[in-house]
Amino acid sequence: MVILELRELARVLESKVNTLQREFSLIADRLAALRRKWSEVEADERPKIVKDQELLKQKQMLLAEQVNTWRDRLRAIENPSGEQAMMAAMEGLLDCGDPAVVEAVKRAKELLAMDPEEKAELFNQASAAAVNTPVGRLVERARTDYDLRNGGPIVRQRAAVEFANRSGTAQDDSILAELESAAANSDPVVADVVTRTMIQILRFRAVRSAELDTARAAVHKLVKIKDSAVVPVLIEILKNPRQGYLLVDGNLQEGSNGPSRLQALIALVEWRTGEAQDAIRTRRFDKDPTIVNAAERALEAFPGEWSGNPG
Repeated sequence: MVILELRELARVLESKVNTLQREFSLIADRLAALRRKWSEVEADERPKIVKDQELLKQKQMLLAEQVNTWRDRLRAIENPSGEQAMMAAMEGLLDCGDPAVVEAVKRAKELLAMDPEEKAELFNQASAAAVNTPVGRLVERARTDYDLRNGGPIVRQRAAVEFANRSGTAQDDSILAELESAAANSDPVVADVVTRTMIQILRFRAVRSAELDTARAAVHKLVKIKDSAVVPVLIEILKNPRQGYLLVDGNLQEGSNGPSRLQALIALVEWRTGEAQDAIRTRRFDKDPTIVNAAERALEAFPGEWSGNPG
């Protein structure tokens, strides 16, 4: 998890990456339309189409470079190798040319330098204001609703699924960022509801997004969640190979979710529940040889019946 002081900055950076990826995808759609048009028009019209394609491909290459650059910047904030590296990454962002990012960096630096008591008060005020957001209302409901507080995991899981299935919710980066912040709530019921909801939103991205980069990023977050509610989602990802689109050398190409399935398998080995073991056993007959090999190695490394997270 990103530290509190950097969460707004991380959200701004992630939004930047997603904006660039969407722009890249739009260009890919335009290129596909031009390819179809090329086969339909007269020969004398084709040179103009080819010229338009070349211009779009150049834009696509530039966007691909920008996506990679901003992903690296986001990773430097999400997973800094020490305080010095974190501060260096923030300083580097001050010259990025994006006003929203620069403002978020300045705000993060102010928070890091703030007196602890003043900082705590500020975060408390922010939490109070957040009640007016969808996540804020979910948190308030988890604090006060009798069924959520006394109904157990099944009731909380149902509330999480209902929230995540609302139109547009799973694609909203701000909602995911707010859930990540709320997951650290000291109230165990609130934390449980929020974590289950976050898992469901990441599940949607991991198993339904046509953009495999988005799906892979969701799986990367799922495997970091230390809550057993994530296990069924990891099993679902592992069991379901699918095709989609990947950004490769500046081009949108068809690919598979094999790397995400492998990541899910590795995480299931860490949990070592009975359900995880059953899922991995079935992968010994998978069509992907990498998955087959990983499954066999996992079962050989940990023989016997798995009974739960070894901690």
